[in-house]
Amino acid sequence: MLERTGRAIVYPMVVLFAAWLAGGCGGGNSAAGSPAPGQTGTVVLEVNWPERAEIESQLVPERSNFIWVQITDVATDADRVHGVLVRPNRAPWVTEVRYEGVYISDRAQLTATAFPVDPTASPDAVAQASGSMHIVIPAGGTAYPVGGAPGDPIELSMNSTVDHVTVIGASEAQDSGGPLEMDLGETLQLIATAHDVDGNTVLVPDFEWGGSNANALVDTQGLVTARRAGQTEITATEIESGVAGSLTVEVQPSVFADRDDAVYSPAGSVPVGSAASWGDRYAMETTPGGQGDIGIFDRQTDELLMEVAALPEGPANDLKGLAWSPDGAHLAVMYHGGMRPGITIYDAATGAMELRVAIDAPYHYMVFSDSGDALLVSRTGAAVITIAVVTSGGVPVTISGIEGGCE
Repeated sequence: MLERTGRAIVYPMVVLFAAWLAGGCGGGNSAAGSPAPGQTGTVVLEVNWPERAEIESQLVPERSNFIWVQITDVATDADRVHGVLVRPNRAPWVTEVRYEGVYISDRAQLTATAFPVDPTASPDAVAQASGSMHIVIPAGGTAYPVGGAPGDPIELSMNSTVDHVTVIGASEAQDSGGPLEMDLGETLQLIATAHDVDGNTVLVPDFEWGGSNANALVDTQGLVTARRAGQTEITATEIESGVAGSLTVEVQPSVFADRDDAVYSPAGSVPVGSAASWGDRYAMETTPGGQGDIGIFDRQTDELLMEVAALPEGPANDLKGLAWSPDGAHLAVMYHGGMRPGITIYDAATGAMELRVAIDAPYHYMVFSDSGDALLVSRTGAAVITIAVVTSGGVPVTISGIEGGCE
């Protein structure tokens, strides 16, 4: 069971260390000098390691493989015993070590520190968790906590060493130290790193990602997608310590911001049931599945006012966008993925097809310009390509082409 102290996780080592002492044992690891008979004991330490998948019931960090154990005398700061306990590679997940010839003490300090690698072989290893407590080591008896009574169990808890988490863009160009600017539709990979109080990187299993709003969405791997203009605070929380870090993402304004008069397809095709509205009417696909039937409906009654066949020649296609002209006189429909990929403009009063332009790329964003004499399209919502529309009396009569080619 994980316990949190403030923002840091505590790894409770209940009966993790059991110190057993027997008087009169001579010699031993790390003992200073030659102790007098009856002045030493035997310390047996045991670690019950959790299986790595049991993160919710960890006693030690998931990615820890070694625990450095040390017992020192508080009065003299003398090292009484120390050693490394190694995680087993199979069940039962128990490590036991026996230390002979440990000096007695009325106030010894037991310290345990978890590492991903052997700290004796890698002096620069960064600890993942650490904890200490005071114990009494009586001659010929069983060790017990200071303030306790003989026979009381020794229970030692370790605190995560994670002090702070940094979140940056995956590339150097994105690591600006300030708000990370993104264009609409753009995706960027973020990287979270856990650090101890000295700034050293702490090896941790994973992070939980989240965002403060829907301007930018982040997945479970830290991949961010810009959805609409504005700022979002992206947060990465280290799953064992609970320590979090964040980065501000700022999505730049775009003509393809969320709007009523157009629907987009940033994730592939226009979501079923999505509608573009203008005045007292709205337009949407009436036969989900890409059959090309687009209906114009009354917004108050949902009555179907007219239907147009955007794909009269057959096979299913992917609806990529719908857009009303500023005056509501025209409706643009964009398909791509099968036969007849293109943008078709209809008279919104009669349903008559007015003109059409073929497209050779799967654009996902489309709106009319403010003047109504051009369509603006984009694959990502960032770079904009203009489809110029020459009008006569408010009615489009020809298309001059796609400026700039494919994105």
